[in-house]
Amino acid sequence: MKILLIHNLASSHSTLANSLNKIKGIQAKYITTSKHHYVSENEFGTYIPLYVSKKKPFAFLLHKLTFKRRIKKLIQWSDVVYYLWDSLLEEEDLKLAYSLGKPIFIEWMGSDIRDPEKLRKINPWFDETFDKGYEYKDLESSDRKNGVQLKFSNYKAQALAAPEMKLYIREDLFPLPKTLFQRIEIKKFSPAFPEISIQRPKIVHSPSAPIAKGTPTIEKVISELKETHDFDFVYLHGMSRDQVLKEMQTADIFLDQIICGGYGMAACEAMAFGKPVMCYLLPELFELGLPLDCPIINTDPGNLKENLVRLLSDPGLRNQTGIKSRNFIEKYHDSDKIAAQLVDIFNDTQQ
Repeated sequence: MKILLIHNLASSHSTLANSLNKIKGIQAKYITTSKHHYVSENEFGTYIPLYVSKKKPFAFLLHKLTFKRRIKKLIQWSDVVYYLWDSLLEEEDLKLAYSLGKPIFIEWMGSDIRDPEKLRKINPWFDETFDKGYEYKDLESSDRKNGVQLKFSNYKAQALAAPEMKLYIREDLFPLPKTLFQRIEIKKFSPAFPEISIQRPKIVHSPSAPIAKGTPTIEKVISELKETHDFDFVYLHGMSRDQVLKEMQTADIFLDQIICGGYGMAACEAMAFGKPVMCYLLPELFELGLPLDCPIINTDPGNLKENLVRLLSDPGLRNQTGIKSRNFIEKYHDSDKIAAQLVDIFNDTQQ
């Protein structure tokens, strides 16, 4: 089976391609349209930039002549086409895949279908934050959510989704989206569980979108706790990818977002390193497929200080939660296991 993966957000498809190609009888390739120092690439990827500057006339002309052809050639090569986020050529690539009888799959991961109107109704922390500088306010909307889902449903695409994204998938268009967790290559993450002997624990936080993550509230609580507790606090900001991973691996507590209600790749990486993760999870996620053994310490602005005090005061709790974190990642987020799950899904579709 030949599988074409389109887009490589958060290294999801490069990771998946690597795992898929370990399976006998599977060939997987992916298309990436941009390069970022935080995104991992490998030999299974084809870089096809969406745009080339006119300041480079030869490259611009070559791109204009070959851009669509390269994408269409890969679609023709494939047996299955699996998208992240959105299509590449408006709908031209979807039309081609559909006309050739290729099964089409789509996975949405965040702002592509997050509906702020719905989220504001069920999440008071998000509602309070949305008009105070929320970084994705101009990107996320009900219109965007409906538009992209209608487009893919027109071509009989099947939806795959993490529990958080199921909140926003329209049941009239995709009645039974299959649960698919984010994936990481766990062998690349050597666990370093928080040591019980550590007297000055290290907390790390990545303020990549400060308002969405609740960084101002986090800073206030951290400042208050500095008066009563002995610990280090490190921002994962302005660092190389290797530096970020090093700080994460040597941390005792990973403090993620406390506003939006779901966890992403950074939390997965921290758990893979064996760290206790603090993050806000909406209760609805457990109804939509998030396993009850999820070890994330459910933290919002209202209980942030209490939860931090508990972890700072109890090294045994940090250690045991870190062990549970690693076990959870191995059970649900291992890219090799998810690749095998996907092959089963694709085989069922082709029968």
